[in-house]
Amino acid sequence: MARYDYPFSFTGLRVKGFNFVGDPHYSSRTPRRRTDDDFPGSVLNALHQANQISRDANLLTLCLGDLLDNAHEDDLHAINRLQSELMESHLPWIVNPGNHDMGDVRQVTEDTCLAVLRTPGLIRVVPRSGPIGIVEVDAPGHHRGFLRVGLGATPSGHDVPDDAWDMFPREGSEAVDFVIWMTHDKFDVAGNFPGAKPTFEIRGVDLVVNGDIHWTMPPLQRGGTTWFNPGNITRRTKSEIDHVEQVWTWIPGDMQDIDGDPIPRSNWGMGFVRPIPLNLPRDVFDLTGYLVKAADGRKAVPDGADDEDEEDRQRKSAFVDMMKTDSAFDMPARADGQSIMRDEIDDLLRQLEQHGIKIDPTASKLIRLIAVDGFEPEKIEDMALAEEMQREAVELQRAAEEDRQMRQEQAEQHSLAEALDDMLTMG
Repeated sequence: MARYDYPFSFTGLRVKGFNFVGDPHYSSRTPRRRTDDDFPGSVLNALHQANQISRDANLLTLCLGDLLDNAHEDDLHAINRLQSELMESHLPWIVNPGNHDMGDVRQVTEDTCLAVLRTPGLIRVVPRSGPIGIVEVDAPGHHRGFLRVGLGATPSGHDVPDDAWDMFPREGSEAVDFVIWMTHDKFDVAGNFPGAKPTFEIRGVDLVVNGDIHWTMPPLQRGGTTWFNPGNITRRTKSEIDHVEQVWTWIPGDMQDIDGDPIPRSNWGMGFVRPIPLNLPRDVFDLTGYLVKAADGRKAVPDGADDEDEEDRQRKSAFVDMMKTDSAFDMPARADGQSIMRDEIDDLLRQLEQHGIKIDPTASKLIRLIAVDGFEPEKIEDMALAEEMQREAVELQRAAEEDRQMRQEQAEQHSLAEALDDMLTMG
């Protein structure tokens, strides 16, 4: 039927399930505070493990978005390394484009890296919000021996439907048994995520798996639809330090529980989902300047704290007070209270740069300092973050003053040179 003309055909394909990969953010540039000698290699290591898991279990890999950190990654060596890894996939990845994959136009244009990877067939990119195809998944415990699973997806910035019932066949031998939908946005998957978009039941969709939010959150039920946010496989910021990087598989198997009883259809969503932690190093962040708790429960003192004079302490105390009261720092928080603004600010600055709008480096760094990861002015434990921001702000002011003086001296030298040139010309 014409209404079931999907962008992807999976005819003849039979898999054992799906492998959900969240927000790899592959980039040639090392994120602030990551200590990797080869950050692209670290991400490739995670992607390689995800590939191996899919290949060994015959799973179809579903990337939840932000495969790239920059839609227009310009490091050819980095792009070539990513292509080489994706060539090792036994099946092309299905990629639901995230905001970082598309830039500001919210489309995968031909000048983006996703388009470069799509052209040789290394990945299949979701073109728009809607159904993308039907996949047969092994299910020995089912009367047919397999399930027909409908797949749908909504790229970042596109509208998620509230009714998908008529997007898949529901009767006869072609009827779907289960429907999974991918999204990439800041949805309130935790149920108490300030400033996030509300979740809702999508008629005809059993399981929604969301990207964009970088932390694993427990599933949330909305009518007949279960929402789940697995989190990313690449920790980029200090606020993600406790996050466990893992992929999540959906495998029906024999559709029985440990007692041999059939798993009811209402539990097919999260009942078939399993996390597989990736073997990645944990100590990858430079935590210089952050308070840590000592073994005896006391807080460790930042380096050099004993050498501070009273004037320094008073200045820092005043700065912390300002951070606690100034409404300019009233920023949205994620479920556990930590800032989610850093990614948005980085994304905005990146978009401005792509449009040729250059931001003064000092102003850019100050903006990022305001959204420093993990800053939470209501908690005394994060005073060290405010103090670090104050120290960096002082350094920035000093650097800005030195830069101003240097420019002034250069201007004076230029004026003197022009005056000398005029005198020689007149002579």
